[in-house]
Amino acid sequence: LAYGIIGDDNRIGNMFDQPTRNPQVQLSFNIPIFDWGERKARIEAQEATIKSAEINLDEQRKQIIIDIREVYRNLQNQLNQIEIAKQSERNAQLTYEINLERYENGDLTGMDLSLYQNQLSSRKLAYAQALLNYKLELLNLKIQTLYDFEKKQPILPSELYKINQ
Repeated sequence: LAYGIIGDDNRIGNMFDQPTRNPQVQLSFNIPIFDWGERKARIEAQEATIKSAEINLDEQRKQIIIDIREVYRNLQNQLNQIEIAKQSERNAQLTYEINLERYENGDLTGMDLSLYQNQLSSRKLAYAQALLNYKLELLNLKIQTLYDFEKKQPILPSELYKINQ
C-alpha cells in the first residue's frame, strides 16, 4: 500500500512547495505462483542441516563415553602403579635398614650406604609421583563427568542443577 504526492522543482528545498495535483494511492500484492523449487530446496537444506546436527550430537555423545572409559581405565592403571610404587618403597626401606646395620657393623662402606640411600629416595619419589598421577587422573575424570567422586556429589553450578530437576 502506498500513498504519495509528486513534486517537481529545480531545487530540492522547493520540491514540495507546489506539488502536482495528482495524488495517488497504490495497492499491490505479490503472490508467487511458481517459486521454481526454491522453497522445497530451502526446506531440504534445513532438513539436511538438522540431520547433520543430530549426527554430530550422536558422535559427541559417543566420544564423551569413550573419553570417560579411557579415563577410568587410566585411573585403574594408576591405582596399580601406586601399589607397585608402595611395595617398591617398602623393599627399598628394608634394604636400606639392613645395609645401615651392616654399615654400623663396619661391613659396608659409606659410598655403598649412600647408594642404598639414593635408591630409597628414588623409590619414595616414584611413590609420590604415582600418587600425584592418580590425583591428576581423578581430576580429569571429574572434569569429564562433572561429578566429584571423592565427595560423591555433582559439580554442576547449583542454578543449572535446579533447572535440570
